[in-house]
Amino acid sequence: MAFSLDYKFAAILAMIFLVAYNLALKSFFTRGHDWRAFIPFVAAGVLLAFAYFAYSYKEISFGSTTVPLTLVILGSLALTTAFGWYAMANGKVSVYAAILAISTPLTAFAAYYLLPNEALSTTQWVGVLLGVVSIVLVTVKI
Repeated sequence: MAFSLDYKFAAILAMIFLVAYNLALKSFFTRGHDWRAFIPFVAAGVLLAFAYFAYSYKEISFGSTTVPLTLVILGSLALTTAFGWYAMANGKVSVYAAILAISTPLTAFAAYYLLPNEALSTTQWVGVLLGVVSIVLVTVKI
């Protein structure tokens, strides 16, 4: 029997790991650590990924959108990490996490408009709107 994981459960696991990541990162910066400590770990990961690519490059299929989408994914990941680390190091984690949480409703909204065969039901639209409202309520000082 093959391993099977429900996508909703996988999303919950991703959310839990993101919470752990955010709290560990905030603790890292508030204790005065330097971001350059990550360089050896990132370099090791890049080397492992390159070794895997070199081992299996004949099996990889490239399409006309492979390189542009790969660049967008890696660029957005790098920018997300850079801005996230800056916000985490210089701000409150409660506000940072709330603002970061708006990515979920924005992803659903963008998928509806940009990806074919993606539709939002009425309850999902209400969830998107409530997500935006909750972020505004958490981040605005009265």
